Amino acid sequence: MDIRVDVDSVRVREAFAKAPAAMSRTLDGALNKAATYMVRTAQDVVRSNGSIFRSLLVQSMFHRTPEPLVREVRSSMHYAAYVEHGTRAGGMPPVQALQEWLRIRHSVVGKDAHNRAFMLAKHIQKNGTKKKPFMQPAFEQSRSRLELILKDGVARGVESVLGA
Repeated sequence: MDIRVDVDSVRVREAFAKAPAAMSRTLDGALNKAATYMVRTAQDVVRSNGSIFRSLLVQSMFHRTPEPLVREVRSSMHYAAYVEHGTRAGGMPPVQALQEWLRIRHSVVGKDAHNRAFMLAKHIQKNGTKKKPFMQPAFEQSRSRLELILKDGVARGVESVLGA
């Protein structure tokens, strides 16, 4: 999911032309604040939509700067996309991981856990998994706040360069 915010006004272009480094510094701060807010909101959505196994997905969320004035919010867990989009029928997940999930979430242990985990793995192989989106809902929940953070950053940058 890509979200792009373009700010195009005469005063903003003027401020960038006059002091590009100062504008970039100010906007970097606003972008970091907005990205951090988005990370926290996505973590809250994962906590509330029942996707947590060991909280690794929540803990793995971060933002990075792939290029100037751009932020990416992502998860370092390989299975984040499967949670977000679900899976089609096909591959069988590792029984050991499902056995661990049954032990933690449902207190099922021993041979019973292994048998149930195997049956669950076969079910997932046959039917896939349902999606439990967290990034799109997080963006929808935080959109107005993100816009305010970014508008404030732009306004502060313009004011610091051009004055009030």
